[in-house]
Amino acid sequence: MKFLLDTNVVSEFAKEQVNPGVLIAAVGLSRGMILVTRNTADFKRTGIKLLNPWQ
Repeated sequence: MKFLLDTNVVSEFAKEQVNPGVLIAAVGLSRGMILVTRNTADFKRTGIKLLNPWQ
């Protein structure tokens, strides 16, 4: 499977470069995905839907 950084991903990443996890969120947002993570605090501000299966 090949993943490319399209303009949606780049524009989401450009909004906030503080946390490297923002790129993960940008890819998920551009593809309408839910991010599954224990570390929801770092991703709350990105706007991606989050799922913490450990809660």
